[in-house]
This record gives sequence, structure tokens and C-alpha cells, in this order.
Amino acid sequence: MITLYRPQILAVLCFGLHSLAGAATVPDLYAAAVPVSDRSEEVRQQAFKNCLAAVLVKVTGDRAVASDPDVVDLLESAPGLLQQYRYTADKTLWAAFDGEAVERMARAAGLPVWGSNRPAILMWFAVDWGSGSRGLITADEETDLRRSIERIAGSRGLAIVWPLFDSTDRAAMSFSDLWGGFTEKIEAASVRYDVSGVLVGRASRGSSSRLQVRWKLDMGELTDEWRGGLSDGIHQVADRLGQRFAVSDLGTSSGTTLAVTGISSLGDYARVSDYLESLSLVRHLGIQRIAGDTVVFDLQLQGDPSRLPRIIDLNDTLRRLATEETPSIALSAEQRYRYNP
Repeated sequence: MITLYRPQILAVLCFGLHSLAGAATVPDLYAAAVPVSDRSEEVRQQAFKNCLAAVLVKVTGDRAVASDPDVVDLLESAPGLLQQYRYTADKTLWAAFDGEAVERMARAAGLPVWGSNRPAILMWFAVDWGSGSRGLITADEETDLRRSIERIAGSRGLAIVWPLFDSTDRAAMSFSDLWGGFTEKIEAASVRYDVSGVLVGRASRGSSSRLQVRWKLDMGELTDEWRGGLSDGIHQVADRLGQRFAVSDLGTSSGTTLAVTGISSLGDYARVSDYLESLSLVRHLGIQRIAGDTVVFDLQLQGDPSRLPRIIDLNDTLRRLATEETPSIALSAEQRYRYNP
């Protein structure tokens, strides 16, 4: 809900709210597909529960959430949250749920909630198949390996971006640079992509013929390196991001103030308001005052307020300002932003 204190701002509602620029919005966040043995009522009802369990994994960022005894009871509500379902030719049932209702249910149960605006992750994934055969997964080449990665990432609600590895990329970084883990070269090749982080996977076949991967995640303050399998590595990325961005401790509530400059039209106001309201941490949004092209927002938050700057930094809708850029506003650096249309 948006609470408006200035009458002239009410006119914004007549223009409608606009989609966010630069945000990585995860598709099908509230939908899932599970295998079914037949189309009987008993099997269908269980499939609805299984689909809701898969959705809760994506929404909470916790892959073990469905094993919680309290969550098992929540799954009984699956039919009441259902919006649509269908069977597919490969003996699979696909179901989509009411996203707002699912999030309300999760919050009421004290579960963390990770909104649909998520960090876009550029994935550089190289494979050494042995016998001199090497390859890189790219945006324009469909392979079984790419589909496997996308299936796992999709099950966790990760927003994966594949590189083009065209002449521009190759001028910045060679395959050998990627395989050798040369950080500066990888960073140079990644600059052109509008992403929040970079994930590098360098895979080779182990003794069991399964891929063993050296993983490296770089998201500014969040960096990590580890070794593991293909599936578990992607799950670990989702675990780390879920722990960082999913909003938990929803029994607590706090308020903060945010000043946003560069709002020069009703459309700008609508886009900024829509963006702030879409953040999973924000419960209510109000206007404290307006001065020129600066709007000072009052935000009522659910959960830890220290997470708000991290979530805002996921995309470039708002850019943090230095104190000297807005000397008349007595707020901290983490409360001063400029709208970046």
C-alpha cells in the first residue's frame, strides 16, 4: 500500500505505474512443474502440494524449507492458492499460484521472503571434456548442459545471464584467461553486461565421469570460491543469495527515510514509487516532503533495515549519492539516492 500525504501526487495514479528499468525480474516465480504417474484426483492433489513446496523453495531462498514440519502443514492450502494448472505431454503437472497469497502465507508462518526483483548473475561456464576438447556455454548456443544449468537455476529462482562470447568478449578475454581464472580479464569482459554479479564455473570430468567444477562468485561485498558438482554448486549460489536478500524476522518492524533526487515528472515519481513498493523489505511507503526534484519518502520496513541498501544496490534504478551532493538534507549516505531513468 502507498500512503500519499501531498494532494498533487494523487494525479500520479491516473498515469498508472511503470515497469522497472534494469531490474532482473524472475519469471514463473510462483509456478512449478512436477512429475505425475496419472491424472487421478489423488495424484493431482499431491502434485499441487509438491508444486507449492517447489514454489516456497524459490520464494524463501531455502532449499530445505519443505522439510520443515510446520511448512508441511502449509502445503495443505495449495488448492486454495492455485490460479491455474495443466498437464503436459511428458507426464508432468504444471501449476501456478497466487503470488501475493503465497507471500502472505509465508510471512504469517515466519518464513523469509525473497521478492521477484533479484540480482542478475552473469555466468561464465567453461568445460574441459578431455582429449583437447573444450567449450564455453554462450547465449546463442543451446546444449544439454545449458538446459541442465537453467533447470537447476530456475528451480531456485536465479536470474542467469549467458555471455555472447563474440568478438568484443574475445578481445577482452580468451578462453585460456577464463580457464586460468585471471580476475582482471574476466572483469573486463563482464563490464558490458548489465548484471549484479559474476559467477565463473570451470568444469572437468572427474573419475566418476561427472563434472567437477571450480566455482567463483563475485558480487562486490559478497565473494566466495569453492569446488563441487554442477547441481550443488548452483544450489550453493542460491543459498548464499537467499541468506543475503530474503527478508526474515518479519515479526520486527522499523521505519527509515529515503531521499531521492532527479524526480522531475509524474512518470518519474510513479516509477520510483513502484520500485520502492516492489522491494520485499518495504511494508508501507509514504511521502514526507517534496523539495524541487527531491522526494523524501517514509518507508515502513519489515525485517532488518540494514538489508535495504543491499537490495537497492541490486540494480541501477537508484544510485547512491555522496553527502556533499545534497547538503540541505540531513540524512546518512545510505539514505540519499538519485533516480537513474
